[in-house]
Amino acid sequence: MAHVDTLNSVTLETIASQVGKLYPTLAGELGKLKAGATLAETLPVWFLGVDDIISGNNDVASIAQNTGRWHSQIRIGGVASAAARSIPLGGDATDWQVRQIFEGQYPQQIDREIDWVDENAAGDPLVRILEIPAYHITAFWLLNADKSSSVVVATIPETAQFLRKREVYSSQAFLDAVRKEQFVVGIQS
Repeated sequence: MAHVDTLNSVTLETIASQVGKLYPTLAGELGKLKAGATLAETLPVWFLGVDDIISGNNDVASIAQNTGRWHSQIRIGGVASAAARSIPLGGDATDWQVRQIFEGQYPQQIDREIDWVDENAAGDPLVRILEIPAYHITAFWLLNADKSSSVVVATIPETAQFLRKREVYSSQAFLDAVRKEQFVVGIQS
């Protein structure tokens, strides 16, 4: 079964308190709910940029960057209804700020894939979220005690041709597949 780095209980309570104050003000369905929200799985968020991916380096550990942000699943009535992204502002356990709250299918997709990783990951890997915005990919980065790592895709665009969800990729196989995908091209002038 997989595990995550944990934040101390004071920090988790600080994040939960901010979420509790913010979620009733949201415009969507989440803001209309009266039931209490609970903070569930909380994972650190790491980042891979396009330049790092196309560099040819096949070691996720050497190219992934820690964002300093943490992703927390928010459950309402036992259902993953939202997710929050928080960041520490200082050294104190209470000096944290919720910067984003997501509603919709994203937290539900993440929740389903967390369950899949828990049931299918070999050993007891440390799990981190790996965001790859240029490819619209969110993945779980699994780090093993022997320093090896693997990746499980949590969200990908429907147009993806070389990556699949619910498959455990070695770091090299994952990066090779990502390199074959088309990254997002912005507006060109």
